[in-house]
Formats: sequence, structure tokens, C-alpha cells
Amino acid sequence: MGLNSSYAWRSVCSSQDIVRRGLWWRIGDGLSITLWDDPWFNDDSTFFMCTPWILGLESMQVADLFFLGTRTWDMELLHEFFSVDDVTKILNTPATPSSIPNKVIWHFSNTGLYMVQSAYKMASSLVIDDAPVVNTSISRSKQEINGLTFKSCPYQ
Repeated sequence: MGLNSSYAWRSVCSSQDIVRRGLWWRIGDGLSITLWDDPWFNDDSTFFMCTPWILGLESMQVADLFFLGTRTWDMELLHEFFSVDDVTKILNTPATPSSIPNKVIWHFSNTGLYMVQSAYKMASSLVIDDAPVVNTSISRSKQEINGLTFKSCPYQ
């Protein structure tokens, strides 16, 4: 973020963590959603898998949990590899028809669209224990600015 960034831009940048906490994937075909790295559970406690990575299956996608060519969860596969808690969350996560693409949506609104009001409500409910204090001041002394190295970006 630049030294002379506007108040609006600083606000957008400072809210990124809040926004990330409320985004999750609505499952369409499940092909681009990785099991362990992407938030895809429709659950208020966590959007992520709790089962530890399985060696050799780290890049497994949500689509791999369906019977081939269907939108039906492979129950045998789920119970073989994942914790009971994760299996319950998987089964409670709706899978839309495969013709609908995967889509990132906002969990804290009925429409799936991000709204500042719902983000504010969600952020207000967070309990942050022992969080480090972040200095949000953008003012810098002349000495600090002179010590910075600026790289020029080539025009394209």
C-alpha cells in the first residue's frame, strides 16, 4: 500500500482478513476446489477440512468425492479417508447440479453476495484473544522514507 493511499483504499486493504473469513466455495462441478486448501464446507464453525492431509492425496479435489459422472457423494470413500466430523460436514454441504460452475460466495448473507453490513456484523461477533496490536498509521518520518528502495515498474 502506498504512502499516500486514500482512506477508502486503506479501509479496503484492512478488511481483507474479514472478507476472507466469510468467503467459501459453492460447489458446482467441484473440479477447481481442493479439499484441504479451499474453504468449501457450509458450516459456521469452519469452512475447511479438519482431517489431516493424506500422503499422496494432497491435491485431491471435491469432484473426486463424487461417484464418477454423478453429483452423489461416494460414502465408502468418505468413511474410509475422513473423520466422522468431516464426513458429516461434507454431507451437509450442498452440491449443486454440475451445469452450475463453482462460485465463491459470501457465507453471511442469504444471497451469497458480500455486503458491508453483514461483514460488520460478523466482525463484531469475533472474539480475538491475544491478538497482536497492529499499528495502522501510515505516517513515516523523512528518515524512514529516505531509507526505502523503490523499484520502477516497466510500462507495458
